[in-house]
Amino acid sequence: HYTTLLAKIKMEQNDFLKSSRFAPQFSARFKVFAQVDIDYWSAYLRLNYPWEFGFSNNLGGVKKMPKSYYSFLQALPVSIEGALPNSNYVYFLDQFFDYQAGQIENKELSSNQLIEKYLTGEPAAYFKAKNLSIACHRGKAKKEGENIKAFIENNSYEIYNDVLRLVYNEAKGLEVGMKAPNFTLLDIEGKEVVLSELKGKVIYLDFWATWCLPCLMQMKNSKSWKAKFKNKDIVFLY
Repeated sequence: HYTTLLAKIKMEQNDFLKSSRFAPQFSARFKVFAQVDIDYWSAYLRLNYPWEFGFSNNLGGVKKMPKSYYSFLQALPVSIEGALPNSNYVYFLDQFFDYQAGQIENKELSSNQLIEKYLTGEPAAYFKAKNLSIACHRGKAKKEGENIKAFIENNSYEIYNDVLRLVYNEAKGLEVGMKAPNFTLLDIEGKEVVLSELKGKVIYLDFWATWCLPCLMQMKNSKSWKAKFKNKDIVFLY
């Protein structure tokens, strides 16, 4: 039986974790991460089984399971601080939200409302940022602009704010009058350039390629401009 096999493997993994000779050296955060790896790998496989069974047996959809099949979710905490960036935990939550979205009591809830219902702290921030990022990639960056702004203003996990800013700016594109997004890149001489360190200067930023003939032709103009503005507060970046 599939669930019996998963339970057996989960028990063996737990025994291995607890009996490891390195166990006394494990930090509290590592213990959380390792336990999440075990628990949510098993839970993900259980949630994914109806999909895999339906696909493997050409059912044309998900295999319908009895309500009792999902009873394991009742004893499983969903929102866990320190679980990220464990991929098994993320895979589980993806499947978990698919399952919950199909439940009668959740039919009228948006994806954000589902997140707020089941998650708090970093897991909630991660999945909200993920949903907004997906929307940007699907061409809805401008439509989600205010939601993204509100998320960044109220979210204390800067890593997700930074990623969301990058995704949003890439998806929306730059417009005249916008504040240039910061970047760190290497110039043509291999020196590191951080845009924010050049604040207050006029920046001439040239994206070019060796195979681009118009780019190489433009270099001639750029060379003359650089000479003309030699003593001005202008930075030329290539």
